[in-house]
Amino acid sequence: MNADITVGDVFIAAPNGLVLLTNQYQPNTALAGGNIVVTGEGIYGDGIDARGFGGQGGAVYLDARNDVLGDE
Repeated sequence: MNADITVGDVFIAAPNGLVLLTNQYQPNTALAGGNIVVTGEGIYGDGIDARGFGGQGGAVYLDARNDVLGDE
């Protein structure tokens, strides 16, 4: 077991939205350190899209115990 997070897509349409992916919140130190991987292999194929149609784009925070990785 580990603290990895793997997502295909994250899509935020609301103006000024927020995306937070973290494995730091109350970390279980018994688990191996975790990576955050954004594959872009979801429904939209965009990875993280926080444009916030009709307003300002949103903030994106990635907080990993190990690496933050994305497919290119």
